[in-house]
Amino acid sequence: MKLINYLKYLLDKQGLPEETKKIVEYVSKDENNLWGKDVVELLVCYHIFKKTIITIYNDNRDIIGVFMWYNCNTTDGWDFIKNWEEDKKDGDAIMLGFLKADNMNIVKGGILELVKIEPNFLHKQLTAIRKKGKEPRLIKYKNNFLHKLLKS
Repeated sequence: MKLINYLKYLLDKQGLPEETKKIVEYVSKDENNLWGKDVVELLVCYHIFKKTIITIYNDNRDIIGVFMWYNCNTTDGWDFIKNWEEDKKDGDAIMLGFLKADNMNIVKGGILELVKIEPNFLHKQLTAIRKKGKEPRLIKYKNNFLHKLLKS
């Protein structure tokens, strides 16, 4: 059974855990969010299950940052996400699927946490899907992008 179908089944049976609801609310507030609430719930659960999500909290346990990513190949694009394809652990790229943080220091902290979780992150091609005009398109970041980001 495809992972996404299993998660749909679990959500129908068990509902959404409280902590996950908070993450969904934070992600849903993003002005670039193109998805409905049901899809965001499924997306967040999908990344929690795959362990490809970082949620950053402040001292009051408020969410101040969320990062989600995919292990894939540099040739994977919008269809990879749209079709809920499963990660390729041996892939040559990491695609940033969602990144929202309250400020750049949180982004830096999230990137450092991502390096701890995915040690090969710095040696893979970093990609993302961005909506340019009407169509989503694949962006391949230059290798020095992360170094510049972490130094700023």
